[in-house]
Amino acid sequence: TVRLRHGAEPIALAFTQDGKTLGSLSNTLDGVRTWDPATGKEAGRLNSPVQFAALARDGSVVFVDEGRCRHWVPSTNAIRDLPEKALPEGGQCLAVNPNLRSFAVGTPQKVVLVDLQTGKHTHELKFLGDQPVTRLVYSSDGRWLAGAGQNNAVFLWDLRTFKRVRTYQTDRNMPDLAFSTDGTRLAVAGERLRVFPTDAEEPIDGYKAPEGEFLSPRFSGDGKWVFEFTNGGDFVRVNAETGEADEPRPAPEGAGVRPPLAVAPEGAFVAAVDQSGGIRIWNPATGKGREAERPPVLV
Repeated sequence: TVRLRHGAEPIALAFTQDGKTLGSLSNTLDGVRTWDPATGKEAGRLNSPVQFAALARDGSVVFVDEGRCRHWVPSTNAIRDLPEKALPEGGQCLAVNPNLRSFAVGTPQKVVLVDLQTGKHTHELKFLGDQPVTRLVYSSDGRWLAGAGQNNAVFLWDLRTFKRVRTYQTDRNMPDLAFSTDGTRLAVAGERLRVFPTDAEEPIDGYKAPEGEFLSPRFSGDGKWVFEFTNGGDFVRVNAETGEADEPRPAPEGAGVRPPLAVAPEGAFVAAVDQSGGIRIWNPATGKGREAERPPVLV
């Protein structure tokens, strides 16, 4: 079976906001795959070299190939080329606005907002320092854009004014980021998990960061919990008000999972790369998922 086997080992995994699609990315000609996490079946395949990419809310993918932005819709397998100058010089990462009308590109010293239909640059967002933004995340309502790079800081822009309004200090370069559904909080996962309000630069009052390094945070729909992985691959639920963490739930026995890691809404599914280089999806509440026998890697 080719179920949950990308081809080359994936370097990134991400669920759509509704959790109905899982995307995987390889830095080889195997490009991008999309999957049905409930069945493990392949839903879409893009065999193209991809420099970097972003999964949109509707399951489509904006990606960069040979210095040019392209938009791929897996349901129809249609690829649309954006104009050559759509990609800003020095582009490092992408994020697609939930409104599906624009996307953001991180570059040295600025983030550029690009119209998804025309490829025109609509706004430039400034930030401090000379290190490029290498991670970008939109809030679900499209009001906020958060970015992080190699300078131990997270920047927050208000897209109503297109101004940087917050700078959150972190303990790690390129931390993982996630907004609560209502956009009032931002989780920053690194050597500790920190939760910040989007209207202030200090952590939530009464919140004490749990011990341990964390990856791939995701808020519950009601904002009360943050679901994430420990550095060892265990799934953890953290109280977003207090920082108190539940007992870690281990990955399926013998899976040998490792990053990249991804968490679906409400922690219904989690995904990681297993010891054979394939993708493993399971329900963290039961530790069970789609079974797929893994033969040894062939040379």
